[in-house]
Amino acid sequence: MKLVLKRFFLMMGLAMLSAGAAAPLQAEEKENGVLAGGVVHNIASDRKVEKIGGILQPEPLDLYLKRLFLELSQQMTRIENRLENIEKNMPALKAAPEPQPKS
Repeated sequence: MKLVLKRFFLMMGLAMLSAGAAAPLQAEEKENGVLAGGVVHNIASDRKVEKIGGILQPEPLDLYLKRLFLELSQQMTRIENRLENIEKNMPALKAAPEPQPKS
């Protein structure tokens, strides 16, 4: 009788654990998460997952934001350079004769 009860409680415990563990994991996989090391991290897809102190975890928020703002700054510099080139070419474009429409 004891063996039957032990098996019953073992089966019930495993069933509860598997049901409880599977539900959140499925919900996280539906979200835009990052799968790393068999674990789904609910973070932005461009955020890195790295090993810090032997533990796999998302990169710290300050480093992530620093990287994003650096990329944004570089993109703004490229846009400024393109605008400067356009401004330099504006007098030449204004002085060029306009094409006559064909009749």
